[in-house]
Amino acid sequence: MGNQKQRWTADEEEALLAGIAKHGPGKWKNILQDPDFAPFLTHRSNIDLKDKWQNLSVSTSAQGSRDKSRAPKVKAIVDSLPNTPNSAPAASRAHNVTTDTVEGDPSNSIWEECS
Repeated sequence: MGNQKQRWTADEEEALLAGIAKHGPGKWKNILQDPDFAPFLTHRSNIDLKDKWQNLSVSTSAQGSRDKSRAPKVKAIVDSLPNTPNSAPAASRAHNVTTDTVEGDPSNSIWEECS
C-alpha cells in the first residue's frame, strides 16, 4: 500500500527550501526536474515536496515546535519569498473568526459565522 515514509534528511530539506526560493511554492515538478536539486530529491515525489512544505510552513508559526533549531532558518526562507497567494503559510490564510460571543447564547455561535 504505497511507499514507506522516509525521514527527510537535512540535504533534502535544504534542497526543497532552495528550490522554493528559486521556483516558488507550488512548482514542485519544476523543483524535482531542476538539476541543482534533483540529485537530493531522487526519492521524493511532488506530493512529498508539497506535504513537507506545508509541514515546514505550519511549524514556523506553531507554538511549541518540536524542532526549534530549524524554525528560524525556515522562517527566514519563507519571509524572503515573494508574497503570492500560494506562498503564505496555511495559518496566515485561515479564516478569521471573531470570538465576540455571549456564553450560553446559541445565536452567537462561532459555527454560524463560518457557514
